[in-house]
Amino acid sequence: MVSVLLAAALKVACIGDSITYGYGLADRENTCYPHQLQLLLDAQFPGKYEVHPRNKIPFVELAMKAL
Repeated sequence: MVSVLLAAALKVACIGDSITYGYGLADRENTCYPHQLQLLLDAQFPGKYEVHPRNKIPFVELAMKAL
């Protein structure tokens, strides 16, 4: 059971405004902060982290509604 937990990728939520998601960038999907962070983490720790924009993680949406 412990090995399964350790093998799972850690989820990172990038919470921010339109600047975080690449407002004004020509290739927003590939140059926004969350994507760049994923590339940096993959280079150092392949497969260990999953980076998500805030609006793509359902449990974050539910938690924010509860506030």
